[in-house]
Amino acid sequence: MLSRRRRPQLAVLHGKSAYTIAEVLDLADVSHSKLYSEIGEGRLRAVKRGRRTFILAAHLKDWIESWPNSR
Repeated sequence: MLSRRRRPQLAVLHGKSAYTIAEVLDLADVSHSKLYSEIGEGRLRAVKRGRRTFILAAHLKDWIESWPNSR
C-alpha cells in the first residue's frame, strides 16, 4: 500500500525532465507490478520514445503528491 511508504524527496526530481521505469522504481520504491498497474489505471502517465518507456518528471511529481498521507 502506497500510504505506508515514505515519499521520495521531491527535490531529487528536479534534475531530469524524464525518468526510465527503472529510475522510477528506485525513486518511488514501488514494485514493478504496482508501477505498471498505476500506468494501466491512468493514475501515472507514461510516454514511449522508440522502444523505451519514460515517465515525465512533472507527471511523476504529481503522482507522488497524490499519494495519501500516512496516519
